[in-house]
Amino acid sequence: LDALRRALELPAGSEANAYFQARARAFMVDNERSKEIVVRFGGGDHRLPPTGPSGHTLARLVVAADALDRGATPVAAVLRRGDDRHFEGSVLRLDPGGLSVVSDIDDTIKISEVRDLQALLANTFLRPFAAVPELPVVYQRWADRGALFHYVSASPWHLYDPLREFVVAAGYPLGSFHLKDFRWKDHSFLSLVQDPESYKLAAIEPLITRATGHRFALIGDSGEADPEAYAELYRRHPDQVVHIYIRDVSGEGPEAPRYQTTFAGVPVDRWTIFTSAGELPEAPPRSAAPTDPAG
Repeated sequence: LDALRRALELPAGSEANAYFQARARAFMVDNERSKEIVVRFGGGDHRLPPTGPSGHTLARLVVAADALDRGATPVAAVLRRGDDRHFEGSVLRLDPGGLSVVSDIDDTIKISEVRDLQALLANTFLRPFAAVPELPVVYQRWADRGALFHYVSASPWHLYDPLREFVVAAGYPLGSFHLKDFRWKDHSFLSLVQDPESYKLAAIEPLITRATGHRFALIGDSGEADPEAYAELYRRHPDQVVHIYIRDVSGEGPEAPRYQTTFAGVPVDRWTIFTSAGELPEAPPRSAAPTDPAG
């Protein structure tokens, strides 16, 4: 733990912090390369490709649309006989005409202070995660009206468990998570916390291109490159990106030269700069149909 503390340049003694101990644990496990996993959902079992160097696997599976519930379908890992552990997740069905909210995490739904490196590290590793006031209520209201949610962050997958726990505890609707692959041997310390425009484009665009006819609202903040990435996604997919919301954490205001340049060519009714959750609309943009409660 002390070696990780020093690599992160955290204050001496941080290894005794309970939050640090819990969140650092995942950085210290074997990545489990070349493991084959079978998952069960939609009435069948599916064998995934072997895991890569990061311990993750990525596959495209073809199933009948009616094998998936509206909204989320449970997924479970199929384990060897006698192994009583449980690993569960979900698959989201993105129907034509439906709506997804793609939300950044740091300084959009969770107070992280990304513009201050030391504060960012402390908020990530040493302190309880704190929600942006009133935003869980807005997100849940949108979910009740049929919106699906996807949480995108440059945080590494090692922080998935505490981030998911935060989303649940804060009252945000659950959704898919899209985090960064990270190995210390492949990346520098700074890449652990950087969130460049290119990362957001690469993380979000596949969601849009694979979901023909599905619509997306993009929510981020002004701390890093969300405005620029989201504006570019609108230009590439104007029929699917229905609105962009940017939480102003830099004090620039909607008339700032940055926004006027970034959103040049994006209709003014397609982007909103907000400072508090109360400024967001009651309903999601172009509201989706209500989600089947049994789904």
